[in-house]
Amino acid sequence: MSFKNIFFVLLLVQAAACTKSIKLKDLDFDVVAVNSAKLPSTTFNRGDTVNFIFSGNPDYLVFFSGEKGRRYEFRNRVSDTSTNVKFTFATALNTAGTSGTLSLLASTDLIPYTQLNNLDSINVSKATWTDISNRAVFATGSTATTSGVLDLSDFARMGKPLNLAFKYTATAGTTQRRWTISNISLRHFTADTVFTIDSTNLILPNLFPTWSASPGWGQINVTNPAIRFSPLVSTAVTSSFIIAGATVAAGALAAESYIVSGPLDLQRVLPDAGVVVKDQTTNASNSSYSSTTSSAPSNANYAYRFMAPGTYNVTFVATNANVSEQASVVKTMVIVVR
Repeated sequence: MSFKNIFFVLLLVQAAACTKSIKLKDLDFDVVAVNSAKLPSTTFNRGDTVNFIFSGNPDYLVFFSGEKGRRYEFRNRVSDTSTNVKFTFATALNTAGTSGTLSLLASTDLIPYTQLNNLDSINVSKATWTDISNRAVFATGSTATTSGVLDLSDFARMGKPLNLAFKYTATAGTTQRRWTISNISLRHFTADTVFTIDSTNLILPNLFPTWSASPGWGQINVTNPAIRFSPLVSTAVTSSFIIAGATVAAGALAAESYIVSGPLDLQRVLPDAGVVVKDQTTNASNSSYSSTTSSAPSNANYAYRFMAPGTYNVTFVATNANVSEQASVVKTMVIVVR
């Protein structure tokens, strides 16, 4: 047979191999919890080590402890309609003046921030703003004053992205106040945990908007570009925003300026996550891992310690997979910690 014919045959064999699907291996997995005496148990004391013994060897094994943030039933949850959303901040009135009012606004129809101030100043003026200043306490002196807890659940129920804004307005021909805004915190309280939507670790305005730490805040100036919000930077984060008006009445111009949050999803939550116990490089029935130390006790393939009393729906998800398909089996048990 010529080299040309041999090469052709090899191509046919390779093509046949590529078209033939790889059979998914049978999925066989089970798990039992045992105590330190190696006896099966589902009841433990706080701080005890729960030892899990595996049978079978799936390609992948993921563990959900049933604790907050690690529950199987919430693995796909990205929103929560309980809409219990709270907002807090602090203000300080650093200099006196006869004008220079700070107000808090909310809008669900603001056109996205462009970082081109001439466009943003038009958009912020066209947006429909609800003044919610009466929900908050504002400082009357230089001592930082907490706003109190503002309930934004009414906006959360709308199911629309929300922009919050602090607006500064000052009158021409007057001395104008200087304000500091700090300690911003926006949190979503679900039935079981709390998610931070926005916090003091604010993104600098020139990086707005981004979700790397928070939705960010952008500065928008409408009149008198000399009077605008600026961030006070502490280490790598913005710790507060400051705006200062004219300190001399003569020649002082009117000012209207905003610091506006990125779009806030008030129903947003993070999905719960499991812990990968093994992948294809290890054998489940021979593994010995622990959540607290480098290895589990000799009578366990995986060991976990619950540090708070409660009833936990423990879940193991075993999966076999290849390039074309996958199969999973879910094993659950109730662990009671006294």
